[in-house]
Amino acid sequence: MSNFDTSKVTNMQYIFYNCRSLTNLDLGGFDTSKVTTMFAMFASCQNLTSLDLGSFNTSNLKDIGVMFTNCKNLSTLVLTNF
Repeated sequence: MSNFDTSKVTNMQYIFYNCRSLTNLDLGGFDTSKVTTMFAMFASCQNLTSLDLGSFNTSNLKDIGVMFTNCKNLSTLVLTNF
């Protein structure tokens, strides 16, 4: 996902919602410095087992409601600098 330019994105609401075939994800290349909402960003990703959000800049983030709802198999979640 390193080819995505997210430097101007403010809303990541539902971006990966219900991606049932998604098993792991590295979003290290995402620039989230302007993002204000990640509401339900990964909700219902039932097969997601590993997610690294440790390098996210969340200084402007205001809403993360139900971000991980129904992620039943998520066993590794890195939020080091979140």
